[in-house]
Amino acid sequence: MRTNPLNFVFFSLTLLAASPVSFCQILPLQYYTSQDGLPANGINAFFQDSRGYLWIGTAEGVSVYDGATFTNYRTRDGLTRNFITCITESSVSPSTIWIGTAGGINIFSDGHFKSLHLDSTAASKEIQVLLEEHFLFCASPSQ
Repeated sequence: MRTNPLNFVFFSLTLLAASPVSFCQILPLQYYTSQDGLPANGINAFFQDSRGYLWIGTAEGVSVYDGATFTNYRTRDGLTRNFITCITESSVSPSTIWIGTAGGINIFSDGHFKSLHLDSTAASKEIQVLLEEHFLFCASPSQ
């Protein structure tokens, strides 16, 4: 009886793919707390920016982790409130970070915070989600 060489290749690849060694990878897992530099132990928001930095939002401010150290920002650094609810990065302007807090929206750009005031209602200050939308405006030629 003659065997097809493709059957042998398929059978070998199936065994290799099913092998636990081919899928297993042990990655280091590190837990960080306020003792390591975070402003608080609980995390409300988490975001990785285009540079690879981790932005960690807590009830006591936001931390930026560069892989070695934490840099913490609070109201004294320009945040409207310390309670961080959400974080995202602008795709239009990379390295511009938008931070939602229990007191409004903050924009971090060029190492400084700016506050974005929407209106004076309490509901506009309770930011829960940040989404970026791109608008395309088209004008028809005058006739």
